Amino acid sequence: MDMQAVKLHIDERIEAGLLPGAVCGVFLDGRPVFTYVSGYADVERKIPLKENAVFRLASMTKPVTAAAALLCEDRGLLHIEDKVSRYLPAFSHMKVGRMENGRPIEAGEASREITLYDVLTHSSGLGSGEVGAFQYGARSLPDTLEEAVGAYAGWLLDFDPASRQCYSAAVAFDLAVRIVEIASGMPYAQFLEENIFRPLGMRDTGYTVDDERFARTVKMYRLKDDGSGIQPRDFKRCGFPEFKEGYTGGSAGLFSTFCDYSLFARMLAGEGEFGGVRILSKAAVEKMRRPALSHSMEGIDDFFNWGCGVRVREKQCGDRQPLSDGSFGWSGAFSTHFWVDPKLKLTAVLMANLNDAGGADAAASAQFERDVMKELDKQKIALS
Repeated sequence: MDMQAVKLHIDERIEAGLLPGAVCGVFLDGRPVFTYVSGYADVERKIPLKENAVFRLASMTKPVTAAAALLCEDRGLLHIEDKVSRYLPAFSHMKVGRMENGRPIEAGEASREITLYDVLTHSSGLGSGEVGAFQYGARSLPDTLEEAVGAYAGWLLDFDPASRQCYSAAVAFDLAVRIVEIASGMPYAQFLEENIFRPLGMRDTGYTVDDERFARTVKMYRLKDDGSGIQPRDFKRCGFPEFKEGYTGGSAGLFSTFCDYSLFARMLAGEGEFGGVRILSKAAVEKMRRPALSHSMEGIDDFFNWGCGVRVREKQCGDRQPLSDGSFGWSGAFSTHFWVDPKLKLTAVLMANLNDAGGADAAASAQFERDVMKELDKQKIALS
């Protein structure tokens, strides 16, 4: 399948000096029908981007974290509806805060305890909104995830759990990682390797990179302040600029490749199974992709909702959001993006090396969605 619009818009941005490089692909019923690689892994040294290039996933780590928690539920090690305090007792008496004179102050006890389900659906109130942003900016950088989570127990919530939805970019999903570690009795990186990555054949995915993988890791860039081009950003060897090397963040921090993440995404498209290997039960994937929150809740509109670690499309919104109802997926700030369309049996993955230009509503992600869906529509017309 030749998706000219996808190629055109990627190459236009590369030629304009607004994108270093990108690799993307489309899969129908688990089979590859389109793959495209363009641009550079390193612009200054003119190193071409390759299909096996290693990328920093940023927030596309979150669906992996959700899958790990659901896998633990499949095995009877935990329940998604469990209170966080069952595993982390310090979270049993959280307080809600509000901003006053530019600083957070205590507003009262939370109406109930945070659950793991709240964490995975961005409705816990932890690390969300102005109160969370202030606390995150004022924190000391932790050496370990355990240290970070211990500090979060003393934070104020932005709102009562399950009273509204607000994205927790870098905090709440760390609780899910610690709960998986406690419930499984394994370090999180080891749990992922043994139960998700190795069974699926994801050989280049993890929180650290050896010398060979680091040599394949793309150089990161950011847009110049005036938008006239791109400039390098040094991430050294860490998966996220604010993390120490090897930090096992639930929200961000994983390295992976287009090929590897496509295996993970196709597993979700296959209702928990791919290549004859079952990772999750069908019920777990259904829970992951099921709209979780009430439309009466602040922060939820008619067009998308939250599942566990993913956004779920509930209605089409014209050309801006052309995906089928029930499509689900997620994105990362470093221009990584994927979605699964159960109705069309479609999986699509995009990876690029541009910092702060990603996210589900980012221009590049939205353009990729529009281009793929338009090309598929043309293909149907051509076949009719």
